[in-house]
Amino acid sequence: MQLRRESVAAILATAALALSTLSIATLPAAEIFAGVSLKIGDEQAPAGATVQMKIMVTEAKPISTARGRVVFSGLDSVDGIAINSPGRDAYGVAVVRAGELSASVVSPRATFGMNPDYPVITVRGRVAANAASGTVFPLDIDPAATAFQDGTGVVYPTLIQNGSLDVANVLSVSDVRPGGADLPAGSIVSIFGSGFAPDVRVRFGTVSLSAVRVISSSRIDVVLAGPASMHGMRIRVENKRGPRITYFSYQPTGRSGVSSHPVLQAAMPLFPPVSARSATITAAAGTTGLALQNLQSSTATVTADLFAADGVRRLATARVSVSSNRFLLQELSEVFQMSYVAGSIVKISSATPIQAMGVSVDASGRATPILPR
Repeated sequence: MQLRRESVAAILATAALALSTLSIATLPAAEIFAGVSLKIGDEQAPAGATVQMKIMVTEAKPISTARGRVVFSGLDSVDGIAINSPGRDAYGVAVVRAGELSASVVSPRATFGMNPDYPVITVRGRVAANAASGTVFPLDIDPAATAFQDGTGVVYPTLIQNGSLDVANVLSVSDVRPGGADLPAGSIVSIFGSGFAPDVRVRFGTVSLSAVRVISSSRIDVVLAGPASMHGMRIRVENKRGPRITYFSYQPTGRSGVSSHPVLQAAMPLFPPVSARSATITAAAGTTGLALQNLQSSTATVTADLFAADGVRRLATARVSVSSNRFLLQELSEVFQMSYVAGSIVKISSATPIQAMGVSVDASGRATPILPR
């Protein structure tokens, strides 16, 4: 569905007036919403450029598990998804199909949602190349498919503020490299996008920059004056004339290999920014997939062993290669070329640090993360 700015402005003005009246009539002025308040930011980008959708919690809430569905239009593709928790403990899985994204997140220490200054989820996509300038596309959270639990399992009430994508001739940011590393002072970080002017200004959260070099209208190099953790870094870019673009950095990866399972084909594993050389995963009832992601600069060769539920009797061994900046997600039967049952144990090891998790798919097709241990 495509709406012009004038139509959207009138609708939003009417809705805002109604909500304002409702709030005044029903809530004391100082009352704070007790549940999870979600907001999708309004974004601008040119046709054919990259845009980053951002889902925020407006007030800090400890969230241990979350699921939700975002309905969108105006994007030809979704190229990357990242989640953020200040405790670096959140694992997730997103299933992307035409015009919608369903996500499930588990945060064992309930730090997901505890930083309202940063989005809990970012979604990077490409605006349709034939989208007319001035067109506004809705970005909506489906309330019926949304549920957030606190650390004790109690479900929060939710308040949702939807957003929009405005097709406009503004600058855009498509990628930041390196996007997820912990960097020392003096490191060079490259920002890629479009529409960068010679007078462009760049800010990296609270990190000072010793130099900003505009290489071209599609690339900026900056030099860090201090150390920086790039995963989730808030980067603001603006020309002297024009709106400011905010981009939250992460290290994007591409898919390696294909699964024959229809849900796993469309699924993306979402990892915290930590890697290890070993992990153990227990198969769930229904379908279980193994997800491996390599953020290192060289190929990782991973040894995966399938054990019976007792963790002693080895049933099969597989060796899997995952290239740099790639992820692999396949059902266990595809990895080991044999059947498995709930409770089966997978142990992985790798000389190269790797990210690993399981993905459970139930009978309804809902995918959820299985945390490694």
